[in-house]
Amino acid sequence: MLASRARCAPIAAGIFSSVGPGGVPSRRRRRPIPPVVLVPSLSSISSSRILATVGRSPSELLFPPSTMRRLRGGGGGYAHDSVRATSSFERDGGGGGGDGDGDGDDDDRADGRRGSSSYPWRRAYLAVGSNLGDRHGNVADALVALASRGDVRVLRTSYLRITPPMYVTDQPPFLNGAVEIETTLRPVELLRRLKSVEGMLGREAAGTRFGPRTIDMDILLYEDDNDDGGDDCPTARPSSIVMRTEELEIPHPRMSEREFVLSPMRDLERSSSWKDDGRIIVHPVHNESMSGLLNSLVKRNGGRDVIAGDGSDRANGGSDRAVRVLPLPRGRMMHLNETIIMGILNVTPDSFSDGGRYSASVDEAAMRAMRLVEDGAGIIDVGGESTRPGAADVPADEELDRAIPVIRRIREMSDVPISIDTRRSVVARAAIEAGADVVNDVSGGTHDPHMLGCVASMGVPMIIMHMRGNPRTMQSLADYDGVGGVVDGVAGELMRRSADAEEAGVPRWLQVIDPGIGFAKDFDGNLSILRNVDALRRSCGDMPILFGPSRKGFIGKITGETNPEERDYGTVAAIIASMALTTDGGDTDSCIILRVHNVRAVKQAVLVYDAIRNARRY
Repeated sequence: MLASRARCAPIAAGIFSSVGPGGVPSRRRRRPIPPVVLVPSLSSISSSRILATVGRSPSELLFPPSTMRRLRGGGGGYAHDSVRATSSFERDGGGGGGDGDGDGDDDDRADGRRGSSSYPWRRAYLAVGSNLGDRHGNVADALVALASRGDVRVLRTSYLRITPPMYVTDQPPFLNGAVEIETTLRPVELLRRLKSVEGMLGREAAGTRFGPRTIDMDILLYEDDNDDGGDDCPTARPSSIVMRTEELEIPHPRMSEREFVLSPMRDLERSSSWKDDGRIIVHPVHNESMSGLLNSLVKRNGGRDVIAGDGSDRANGGSDRAVRVLPLPRGRMMHLNETIIMGILNVTPDSFSDGGRYSASVDEAAMRAMRLVEDGAGIIDVGGESTRPGAADVPADEELDRAIPVIRRIREMSDVPISIDTRRSVVARAAIEAGADVVNDVSGGTHDPHMLGCVASMGVPMIIMHMRGNPRTMQSLADYDGVGGVVDGVAGELMRRSADAEEAGVPRWLQVIDPGIGFAKDFDGNLSILRNVDALRRSCGDMPILFGPSRKGFIGKITGETNPEERDYGTVAAIIASMALTTDGGDTDSCIILRVHNVRAVKQAVLVYDAIRNARRY
């Protein structure tokens, strides 16, 4: 049955609230939002683990349909699902997984009691990991449960990586990440809360140390309120406390030897410049930043970065490397250690290149998707509305009628990842319920005020594209002189949209950014973005980036080719040139996704380029 076409209800900011119980403001300069209280439901943990209540008091129970779908695991949401699917394209990689406290598992039976209401809000950094069941679902459920009593707020997340296990290697790979929180719990109280959440999600108290676990949560650092960074280092994050008891040690005693901890912490350090004035996160014992500790670890490993790898490591498949991943519904993962080709499937009568070719027949459109997969597409992007320059809005009902049947048919034929290219939350929700995996919004969530909350409620990845205005007005908004030029301007606006998405409940590890080639960019602006991929990537905290230069007007202007379908050669040149201008300094595992019409041509070009780049140097 076709999903309801009613507009998505606004979703509260979930676990990413910047306002605590009773409206206590965070120190982060963010707009106020209603408090969110999340209450564990211990009696029905297998199917609806968390009940969400919005308002000033837990007694004011509101359960919108979007929340209930999330609780029951519907629509690819965060809630636990008793049956998880395994993707055919999820490859073995690995993860480390810490041990939770600092000295093993001595206090798994603690009750996780609530901290004193008079204790000030303090920042802390946690490592999170899982290597059993739906790993991303376990991590997401754990964060929701952690924030359930109103005394913990999740501020930011790292990216997620599949990493090989340490210490006990005969076990499945781990999914690992790091989280920045604020809490009124004292350190030991926070530890006990973590143990309580681990137990609630099925971790065995007497399990093998460093062995398999559904969820693992470690305290890495805990803010020392007596240290504000000092005048000598104004960019330093306030140092962590240093403590050691039988129950807890802070900083975590093994964090400096764990790549699967330092890499996510470096993510948080790199992304902090847009929200926290460029502060770095300093280890209070080693007096080094997270990037510095990771670099030291690389040197101790003989100079080979276990994240990015050297050329020979990439060529050999990188089985011992951490691999950044994008979690998808049904427990699947899209691996981001290689260039991914996104095949374009427009089911519109008026798209600038192939409009009308696949809009008449659902079966023909689905077969086109299968051909794109055969040609090398790793994801299919289905769009029911043209956003070419000057295009008029399409009614939501018409967009639904075009896209949803095609998505359903593709999903019946294949488990290939599918993204829905839409600016509307009602279309996004219907598409995910029909079998799509990713929401690709060319407006970056600005067109529909309900889009970010809708995506957050479904727990699926979002591609956040940069655009100013709308398809009718965007080309008149291509002046970036007042914001430092097109690269800096686009990066700044993209990161603000990313921050808005994170605040709405879409964690950083579910985000991909797109600078929007051809959208509110003039000829020189498009070329500048492709020429400065590295600068853009660094300015955006090494987020996964999607580029869509395929058959765009700037290629026609250069080549004189007026027929968009004859611009594939120019498309390949634009892609290879931008990839060649991307340096590989060994300290990043960011990914490029290429959205193209001619998948076969681009796939061949990328394979040859990668083989040459990864060839042995003499």
